[in-house]
Amino acid sequence: MLSFANHTTAHPFHNKHSNQPLATIVCSEEISFYGSVEEANSAPLYGSVHISHSLIETLPTNHQLKVRVMGTAKVCWDEECSYFAILASRKRLICEEITLPTLPPCSSSYSHTFPFEFNLDGHLPSSFHLENDYIKYWVDLVSVNGDQETVLANKPITITRCSLPPSEPSYAMGSESEPSSPSAWVVPSQEKLIGVHEDVQYCIMAPLWATLGDDFYQFKIIFRSLNAEEDLPFSQSFLTVSLHQQMECQLIEADLSPQMFSKNQNVTISRTSNNQKVQLKGQETALQVKLPLSGKLVEGLDCDLIRISHSVKVQIKFGRFFAKKLQLTFPLHVSSSQHLPPPYI
Repeated sequence: MLSFANHTTAHPFHNKHSNQPLATIVCSEEISFYGSVEEANSAPLYGSVHISHSLIETLPTNHQLKVRVMGTAKVCWDEECSYFAILASRKRLICEEITLPTLPPCSSSYSHTFPFEFNLDGHLPSSFHLENDYIKYWVDLVSVNGDQETVLANKPITITRCSLPPSEPSYAMGSESEPSSPSAWVVPSQEKLIGVHEDVQYCIMAPLWATLGDDFYQFKIIFRSLNAEEDLPFSQSFLTVSLHQQMECQLIEADLSPQMFSKNQNVTISRTSNNQKVQLKGQETALQVKLPLSGKLVEGLDCDLIRISHSVKVQIKFGRFFAKKLQLTFPLHVSSSQHLPPPYI
């Protein structure tokens, strides 16, 4: 199970003569995971590259822009010697690489944003198993012109192997008895980048599981300014956010042991729509979204786990003049038990 940091910052490449970033990489800086290395290897790394018109005008005619994931050393705690040991080469090695489309000469103020998605696919070492091990990666935006390469933007990422979650429930601080409702569980969230427009970053903060006892599934859409010195554009103005939810349920019978799943059964798709307004303020504004869990779909069915895949289409309107259409898919594990969290899969 992966958990992304609750904050995402950008490492921009600045023009020497202005404070405006020429290129910006946006993605989570910290990723932690429970369970096996194989599970972490199969997890995608989401992000986007934001390229200004000023940078496009300065690039050579025959250039290529590439986004790379670079890896170097695994760092872990050596219990016998009581120090942090660096295992592997200090030289950066290319793990993954994609080439961006060729950008035309840009005479206006338009900029370009390219989303990217990488799989760690076997790049985590198999020995990456000790509690609180971590390994560093970098995401680079590189301009290639023949044999010459220039790094335009760079973003470090730390991946941490956390201790396994407890087998027994852990209750909220100060609570001596079992929780009366599933909301007493401390539920990890995952922040996922949706995209970037101008100087605004759109993210979603979504819990990784819920229970059928909850009437609604709640998540947040976060609007964040990429410029640390300025408030959000369109500040004090209202946005209209339209949501269209498509939810697929898959019933899984399990004995709650890690790998034992059988008798998968698909359930009806449920759709709902929602319109909400939010006012942008300061450098970050979060919109709380509530969607029904549609627990009636599984009433009376004998199962231990329900895997729900959400596909949420998001349309954001700035007044009457600008509409941003976004689409994202994220997993949600729903437990049919009021007292046990879902098994970690």
